[in-house]
Amino acid sequence: MSQTLSATEQLCGVNAWIEASVQRFASSDQYIFDFAILRSRLKVAADCVRIAAPENSLESRKQISLYRENLTRLQRLLPAAQTRMQAQRQRLGIALNLMHNLDSWTESSQASLSAATFSLSDCR
Repeated sequence: MSQTLSATEQLCGVNAWIEASVQRFASSDQYIFDFAILRSRLKVAADCVRIAAPENSLESRKQISLYRENLTRLQRLLPAAQTRMQAQRQRLGIALNLMHNLDSWTESSQASLSAATFSLSDCR
């Protein structure tokens, strides 16, 4: 028998997920934040807020307030996330450039070595 959750219960679940994600994200430079999942959870939360607000129960007001606090926390963290991602993008670009340079050097070294081997075999 399947039980459907009320909007307030769904919002409670989304709030718990956002809180845990924000804590992990804020405490670690290495935490990979999945923004697609965040976006989908925020859409669910927005629908839940729209449905739960007219209920005007103590629990729905509490969850809506907590959701707003979570949004504020996210708003404070996102600029740092953008800075981290830009730094990571720059590091990856440098690494990719280095790999291309090494690949070019390897090819030219192999070509030089082949030409030198060919020249030595002509001398015999």
